Amino acid sequence: MEDVLFVNVHAHAPGEGVTLLDMGTGLFGGSSPGVFYSAGIHPVRLAESAPGDWEALDKALLREDVVAVGECGLDRRLPISLSAQEEAFLRQARLAETRGLPVIVHCVRAFPELVSLRRSGGFRMPWIVHGFNNNERILRMLLDCGFHISLGGALLNPSSNAFRVLPEIPLACLFLETDERPLPVRLVYEAASARLGVSLGELKRQMWINFNEVFLWKNG
Repeated sequence: MEDVLFVNVHAHAPGEGVTLLDMGTGLFGGSSPGVFYSAGIHPVRLAESAPGDWEALDKALLREDVVAVGECGLDRRLPISLSAQEEAFLRQARLAETRGLPVIVHCVRAFPELVSLRRSGGFRMPWIVHGFNNNERILRMLLDCGFHISLGGALLNPSSNAFRVLPEIPLACLFLETDERPLPVRLVYEAASARLGVSLGELKRQMWINFNEVFLWKNG
């Protein structure tokens, strides 16, 4: 089998292989080989009260190369109330349902609330918690609720939660990413490959299968 490309499921700059580039509601470039986009309103944007964001998001979701909503979610560190964040997140999750798109989720210290929203909302599209770096209890909570989990640069730190819990994540539920870190996604894959005891080629093939099934299923 011909070797497949690396898939970086959440990044803020293009890189090696296939990249799912987070553009918020900002300016999109032209279509580029190997680049797909996610569009969403990050909870930090809610505090800035940008009235044109929702209109821009609606427009962005019409693009064929936008294959996910997000990142969006809940963050207890922010000065805006959690109830307001939940309202904005649910609005985007419902948009994702309407458009048949998965959701890239940002979550900080609000995992029980996130799980509750998933369970009570009747959602069917996949939700992917990006940049996961939490303990096994939280991981189990998410997996039991059907979430996908994306791990990033924390895998390069053997003392991180992400490194410790990686073997507990079913490969069919796993994604890898760089987020905002200026490092090649290859390094994240190599760290995951070594931790899991699987070949780099096998890991790349599984991530490619996951990406196609979750993000590109309408084209397949």
